[in-house]
Amino acid sequence: MVVKETNASCGDRMKIYIKFSSATSHQQPATSKIKNIKFKGVGCAISIASASMLTEFVKGKKISKILELDKNDIFKLLGVRVGPGRMRCATLALEAIKKALKLKNV
Repeated sequence: MVVKETNASCGDRMKIYIKFSSATSHQQPATSKIKNIKFKGVGCAISIASASMLTEFVKGKKISKILELDKNDIFKLLGVRVGPGRMRCATLALEAIKKALKLKNV
């Protein structure tokens, strides 16, 4: 699955490529995992760093756990303070991943 997300206020653009593990017939979709995830992006350092750290973090995780992530988890991964003007930059990858999960009907 491929999803695109754009930050219209600054022009950051991101494409996230996700492969999900196959759920067996008795598993709920939320118990499947992200088998592999990669991204391509053009944007500021915060946007790219956040996408890099987040894609590594969610690899192999259950979808149910990924759905629980929020902006505070991103800030913890980054390890730096993000000002109000850069919040959207920092959360762009998370928004794209959650968009993919919504499209997958999880």
